[in-house]
Amino acid sequence: MLRFDIVLITTGSRPYLLKQSLQSLHENATNWDQHSLTLVMDGCAVLGACSDAGLLPDRIILNPRRQGASRSRNIGASAMPKYLRKDAVMFLDDDVYCCKGWDAFNYKIDAVWSGHAHPFNQPYQAIDSSVPAEKTSVISTVHMIIPWNIWDVVGPYCEPGGPGGSEDVDWCARATKLGYTLGVSTQQSVLHTGIGS
Repeated sequence: MLRFDIVLITTGSRPYLLKQSLQSLHENATNWDQHSLTLVMDGCAVLGACSDAGLLPDRIILNPRRQGASRSRNIGASAMPKYLRKDAVMFLDDDVYCCKGWDAFNYKIDAVWSGHAHPFNQPYQAIDSSVPAEKTSVISTVHMIIPWNIWDVVGPYCEPGGPGGSEDVDWCARATKLGYTLGVSTQQSVLHTGIGS
């Protein structure tokens, strides 16, 4: 089982969704003590949701002026000193609910994973018969699990064409061009409870 450095970003002033997301992370983990949590508050103050959920992050980063999702994810990832890193970084939006046993899936360390299919998701083959997942061309940054060694090679998110410029499509294209496999786990699903999905 992999240990995760979780970067959870707030994508708006939605403390009720953040509280739900934090509770799902903590209560549905197989072994919460194996993971770390960085909360990046992007231009909104929702810190009360942490105490309401009974879960205090290991580190809190406050962006007083809204930076946007990609930049907030990059800031959260860069806040983790290399010598403290666990096996992989897991990016989450504040409106993602992690289902029971979200950390129990046996992830491959040489691939990038998600439990949430991107709207542009094009599954094209099973990765292998022993892994309940499909190989795909793009996965969503709403929930993306990236081994740190792959993050270091592919690099941070960027937004082609400016803010809101499909950072997940761009990042996945760079990763696959470098030969990395992307997979959507059919076992380790998450629910995107916020924006119409």
